[in-house]
Amino acid sequence: MDVIHGENGAREHFQAQAQVWSYTYNYMKSLSLKRAIQLRIPDIINNSGQPMTLTQIIVALNVHPNKTRCTQILVCLLAHSGFFVQQKDGKNEQEEESILLPPHLDFFSRISLQLQGSTILLLIADATFTTSFHFLSTWLQNDDQTLFGTADGIFYEAMITDFELIASVLIEDCNEVSKGLKPLVDVGGSTGTMARAIATAFPDTKCTVFACHL
Repeated sequence: MDVIHGENGAREHFQAQAQVWSYTYNYMKSLSLKRAIQLRIPDIINNSGQPMTLTQIIVALNVHPNKTRCTQILVCLLAHSGFFVQQKDGKNEQEEESILLPPHLDFFSRISLQLQGSTILLLIADATFTTSFHFLSTWLQNDDQTLFGTADGIFYEAMITDFELIASVLIEDCNEVSKGLKPLVDVGGSTGTMARAIATAFPDTKCTVFACHL
């Protein structure tokens, strides 16, 4: 490990480390926004007609008692990101903070009420969409036209490996079930790995593969 000399060197080091950690956990912001939309937290606050405390929001959401702390963290993270405002009405330090929507983010509530708007937000943060970015480095070094094509290709390779294992078990341990089958249709059979294995083991079986491409 490199030795950091001086106060300025230490400060720069910690600033760089903080930036790395900030980007590392930045995905939590979009996923927290997705959860808020799914739980309709903006609607609950907006429909109340007044600021709500965290306790009131938790009660309205019917949160499990063991998960109230997680809900508090979710709301606080969104408040830190500017989607909610936390405020205290009185001078009592023991008073619980109230949560409200910023005036300029009134659309936040309307979006969660409108299916079309919510669909886009939920899609962008969905695992089906975000998983493809895990293959960005691979895509940059191959000739695939799209990032999704690379992700799907790796996914199909994994499925084929599983099919080979399943086919061997099916043929060896369940051959009595497969015997006597004449027509066999493999829907969504990809490259036909499973069908080829069955056709090889049981030549009298006519196998047809329907590969579904989305």
